[in-house]
Amino acid sequence: MSTLTIENLTFNYEHHRVFDHASLSFDNPGLSVVLGKNGIGKSTLFDIISGLVKADSGQRHGFPAPKDMMYVFQDIPYTANITGAELLDMYTAMNHKNPAFSNDDSFFVDVITPLLSRKLGALSGGELTLLFVYASAAIDKALYLFDEPLASVDPENQKMIVTILDQLSAVKPVIVSSHSILPFQDTSAIFKYLTPTGTAFSGTYAELTASQDHLTDFDIFLELAHQDEPSR
Repeated sequence: MSTLTIENLTFNYEHHRVFDHASLSFDNPGLSVVLGKNGIGKSTLFDIISGLVKADSGQRHGFPAPKDMMYVFQDIPYTANITGAELLDMYTAMNHKNPAFSNDDSFFVDVITPLLSRKLGALSGGELTLLFVYASAAIDKALYLFDEPLASVDPENQKMIVTILDQLSAVKPVIVSSHSILPFQDTSAIFKYLTPTGTAFSGTYAELTASQDHLTDFDIFLELAHQDEPSR
């Protein structure tokens, strides 16, 4: 296993300093879940990693070129009149198909196949996100960035999306931003609580919840925010 690292990242947006000599690292392969308050810079971090936004300063090590990344935005534009099969064909035609995903496995047959004959405009928000996440994972890239893939998604489809991300992270680095924590509890994800200077916490779900039992997402976020208070 290798590591993707960012050192001394500084970025200002207008008169606001988003990152102040921040340092972060991500496992390769592996699943990293970036947590943090609204406006802390999760999407900005992804924009910088992907090359869409240029940092004011900082060094990156181990990251692939932007053309070898798959960056999935939270709000994905789509054409309502194409079918799920047409969407999947369009994605996989753009690059080599990821060998980690097969049309013969039970997940594709049971979960994805029922969506393929339907037009995108007829899918629910959760089904649509599930299909886009699968189509994105099915393309062979060196790094995958998913910005809030569980936002406004029902628990059943959240579980399916996490299954895809977990399977993908066994062979590739996958970095996800999220306000949902519990759906990842049965994965090997490393959670990272983002701050302007890096991460106030980095660890597994077991380490994240070690101090208390039966925590909700709300409880975990409050605890992380409280731990970060002295460093502000």
